[in-house]
Amino acid sequence: MTDDHLDLSSRNNKYLQLFMWFSDHFEELAGQFDVILIDTHNDESLVTANFIAVSDLVLGVTDASTNGFRAWLSLKRFVQSIKDEAIEVVTRKSYVTATPYLIGNKIEYYGHNVTDTCKQFLEVVQEDPYYLGSVQKKELMAKSLVLNQNVFEQKKQMTEQQKKAHRNFYANIESVYESILKVLEGS
Repeated sequence: MTDDHLDLSSRNNKYLQLFMWFSDHFEELAGQFDVILIDTHNDESLVTANFIAVSDLVLGVTDASTNGFRAWLSLKRFVQSIKDEAIEVVTRKSYVTATPYLIGNKIEYYGHNVTDTCKQFLEVVQEDPYYLGSVQKKELMAKSLVLNQNVFEQKKQMTEQQKKAHRNFYANIESVYESILKVLEGS
């Protein structure tokens, strides 16, 4: 769906259309789901803004590149602009509570050492209080898309030797997921 197809730009509360729907169906949704994940395009459309407006957190996933880091900075500005515009008119309090968090992706290693580019990237993003961790570039991730099978399902089918070879990868990715859950749970 596109902004034009939905005609969001002409509506009152253009950033809050999905928010209003969620409000109308909150009890039903809360009874069925603990968490709702929404995967959006990497854009600044009104459709994406509506998804952000109903979110508690927004995960920016970026590789170790200048463009990736710029996209992270752009995402933070975009979330803030939605917060600034989707306000209650009397109190000026924003309806939007979403906070952007960063996950590094496709971090490359040679042996046990991270590449220079990735090292520089990690040095910068690790200073950001909203950085939750990074995921290593690994054939297992690419394979998961080809097989339509997540990396944890793949692990179940591995021999003990294969599990041992990928132990650090799985420990790291579990740590990243735990960081995300801590934020969701507010701890």
